[in-house]
Amino acid sequence: MRDDLKSIESEYQTLLNQLSNPELISNWKKWEELSRRKKILESVIQKEKELQNVKKEIEENKKIIAEEKDPDLISLAKEELPTLIAKENLLKKEIENLLRKTKGEKSTTIPQSIIVEIRAGTGGEEAALFAADLFRMYSKYAASCGWKQKILESRPTELGGFKEIIFELEGEDVWKKMRYEGGVHRVQRIPITEKSGRIHTSTATVAILPKPRKAQIKINPADLKIDFYRASGPGGQYVNKRETAVRITHLPTGIVVTSQTQRNQLENKENALAI
Repeated sequence: MRDDLKSIESEYQTLLNQLSNPELISNWKKWEELSRRKKILESVIQKEKELQNVKKEIEENKKIIAEEKDPDLISLAKEELPTLIAKENLLKKEIENLLRKTKGEKSTTIPQSIIVEIRAGTGGEEAALFAADLFRMYSKYAASCGWKQKILESRPTELGGFKEIIFELEGEDVWKKMRYEGGVHRVQRIPITEKSGRIHTSTATVAILPKPRKAQIKINPADLKIDFYRASGPGGQYVNKRETAVRITHLPTGIVVTSQTQRNQLENKENALAI
């Protein structure tokens, strides 16, 4: 492990020198790759510093136990020692895991952003409410992980559900933790729309799509037909009276995407292009 850490420290210094080169700013893709790699190496180096500090505390406590005359200090050192040893072992495991990460799959190939699409399936209004429940669940989980969230498109219902909602999540390990959530989700319960107390089965579909970086995908502007129209649904007079909603048609494939969640055309256009 010591050799691996030395190698990482050497690579980290090389990366710092490369990132300080002003010419690198013009190569956005390269700068992004180096910055991401730098972040991973920094996490290893930080853990190694924590480990060295804990080792130092362990040695100091052992010295107190062996040489100190004050029984209170000796008792305190003996009491603290098992906790420090446990912390040392935990840090060693964390460093080993981080080292495997640096040697394994290249960080540049792991998506840092994903697009989540939730659509109501079988079950009518209850399915739309279930889709809203799934959205709230993923939103709270994203917040607990410290991820950024941005709603790209939504089609709400009158009872507070969603026929469809599309949003973007960005953050560390977002693809790793969310990629298996895709598929058909089912719920069996007595919905608020049911007056006879019967149990209904409703479904919603979830799609998890890795968002490619700008350098990974090229869209020819000539292949796009962009239309603007008035947004519908809640949002106030400003939204509904102006043509803020955007519809983009990719002519070669026939794919059509709309966005009307934002208050201006530019942001809605960016959301539609992201989808």
